Amino acid sequence: MAPDPTDDRRERTERVQAALRERGADALVLSKGVDQYYLSGFLTPPQKRHLFLIVPA
Repeated sequence: MAPDPTDDRRERTERVQAALRERGADALVLSKGVDQYYLSGFLTPPQKRHLFLIVPA
């Protein structure tokens, strides 16, 4: 059985949140692109609207 990619994204998000807390940051804001895809698995199609991913600490 193949590993669940959701588990990978969850672990990545938890590492980012730990790093944010260590630095005293409240959140991370990502615009569309590879970083957003790396954490969420959501690949945004080209568009004129802004789309952000907010990761709370």
